[in-house]
Amino acid sequence: MSNKQLTRSVSVIGVGMTNYGDSATVPELSGMSLQDMAAWAIADAFEDAGVNPRDVGKLILGMVCSPFYNSDCISPCHGLPEFVGMTGSSAVYHNEACATAHNCFNEAVATVASGICDIAVCVDADSVRYISHPTKPSCYRYPSNEYEKLYGRSWAGGETGADTAYSRWIGSAYAQVDGPARQYIRENGITAEDLDDALIGFAITGRQHAALNPKSFLRTPWEDVAKERNMDVREYLKSKYNPKYTEYLRPSFAGAMTEGATAIVVCATDIAHKYRQLPIEVLGAANCVVGGQQPNVSCVVADEVGRRIYAITGMKPEDIEYLQTSDMDLTDALYSAESVGYLPKGEGWKYVKDGLTKFDSKKPMNTDGGHVNYGHAFAATQMATFVEPILQMRGQAGGRQIPKPPKVAMARIQGALQSTAAFIFKTVEGVKNEQKPAPSRYMPKAYVKMFYDGLDQGKFLAMKCAKCGSVEFPIYPVCNKCGNIGNEVIELSGDVTVNEVFSIMPAYTPPSMAPYAPIFAAATEFAEGPERACLIFGITHETYPKYRDGGPFKAKLVPMPDSQGLGYHSYAVSLDGVPPVPKAGVGAQESEETKLLKSGKMNEYEEKDEALTADSTIGALLANPMVEAYFKENLSEVTNHPNLAAVKGMPFSTIASMPQAGIDPDRADALEEFLKTL
Repeated sequence: MSNKQLTRSVSVIGVGMTNYGDSATVPELSGMSLQDMAAWAIADAFEDAGVNPRDVGKLILGMVCSPFYNSDCISPCHGLPEFVGMTGSSAVYHNEACATAHNCFNEAVATVASGICDIAVCVDADSVRYISHPTKPSCYRYPSNEYEKLYGRSWAGGETGADTAYSRWIGSAYAQVDGPARQYIRENGITAEDLDDALIGFAITGRQHAALNPKSFLRTPWEDVAKERNMDVREYLKSKYNPKYTEYLRPSFAGAMTEGATAIVVCATDIAHKYRQLPIEVLGAANCVVGGQQPNVSCVVADEVGRRIYAITGMKPEDIEYLQTSDMDLTDALYSAESVGYLPKGEGWKYVKDGLTKFDSKKPMNTDGGHVNYGHAFAATQMATFVEPILQMRGQAGGRQIPKPPKVAMARIQGALQSTAAFIFKTVEGVKNEQKPAPSRYMPKAYVKMFYDGLDQGKFLAMKCAKCGSVEFPIYPVCNKCGNIGNEVIELSGDVTVNEVFSIMPAYTPPSMAPYAPIFAAATEFAEGPERACLIFGITHETYPKYRDGGPFKAKLVPMPDSQGLGYHSYAVSLDGVPPVPKAGVGAQESEETKLLKSGKMNEYEEKDEALTADSTIGALLANPMVEAYFKENLSEVTNHPNLAAVKGMPFSTIASMPQAGIDPDRADALEEFLKTL
């Protein structure tokens, strides 16, 4: 059960973060989608490092909230590389609850250490406060307490982080919240009152650090909060204004719910001199996961990781000059500081009580204010645990800078109570960087919302690269051609060349498109250069063969109407420049063919003996769901015929040749062409 040393030296060369908080009260986050937040953190990390996005080989994304808070999206890494100039690169997605952060960082480091690529970036973007609508773009967001209203079911909360075989059904994580506190009291012979006093001191120091960190959410010192009520700070933190909500925990000991993103760039140490920052080498990583039924599981994994990290790296506790540990729960932070040997065993409570973990004191720790003050944004704030050691080792922590920048530091992270990791970092000496540090050129904005607001006004907004002139649609803020950061939003003309057209069969027609069925797709090129696949309107089954075989041809971009009253427009291409009109009385609905496809029964309706033609019987034709849908749309006089059962055994061509049937010969020919596409 041991982890091993890296086979190739890897260093951190870039870090980036959004501000953390509530987008309703933090102006910088206002209107941002999760993709906007991720792009901000990644672009700032690239700028911090001096790395061109086109040179980065892999993007590792964490987004814990995605499967339930982000429109049920199970693969949010698809599309994110385009936001940050990395189209065509490798991208993967992690979700292991709050342990996602160290797993993403692990993968970034391992990818470079293995030689798969020289540079990788990991990011986590998360929100606990807001959710996306199930059928709207991610910039339309709602308070998380509206989850059941929007999705029609309740969210299982923290229990989603426990396995569904056993642990979830016995109370999961909630059964062990007070475990570390109880164990700490028992092992060290102190009272609950002693621990309470210690954690209050820890909270005071943490908020003093947060006051010096512009990225933190909660920044008002507890002394100032208490002063507003004419109380001493410790008196206030023991009062009814900070009540215990478990046997040992108070609100000031745990993180508020927030949102934000953090990103880290790593590279092979032997090329780190090419970039802007002092490289910080990852000496080693220790990881440990133990099932949630283990009593005091967070203590068990903390102790094991503390043992492993020194065995792997050859370092000793006395070598560690700075510790950053996750502190969603201050009791876990205290326990972990002792389990890795940073604070003396059994004496750590005295250190935190007396403020000795402040940045300018004996044992500086969590000098950014920690989770408790960033707030809890699932794994995004866990990823921030890696950033503070890097800034301190570079000497770039601003007003909270440790007087003598540490040369060796540790980051220790915990997630879902049962997964813990520790990393030791060391300054790489003697490196002469080829680039000088420079401020980020990235302009963090709510680009996704900007795009949809433009559509509501009939505008088609794109991004034009200030360096190479490349135009990208929709708005991707980092150039995917040259990697330039710092570009401008422009409005497109809407002129489009259609190079190819495809028919979308009923089985693949999204429920939201039911009012526009039958639908068609096109491979297009905009006049300004971007190439996009999108829906095209103005084509029917009868004219489809003409357009399928007759391209290229001209068309126009049009806004898709808000036919379902969802409050936003999307876009499409139209042959005549007129937006499509939904069928009256038809709402979003899943076709029978789609239901069959999902159930795996579509093959039961395939014609295996002979191809369908106009000479096939009416019964054989209507037995195929796609042909039946075609008839209902274009030959309804057949499907609505009062004697349909009597003529099902007759060939369609025979019926069509009968004058009394009233079937136009052109429509009979169009059916023949349609059948050829099956």
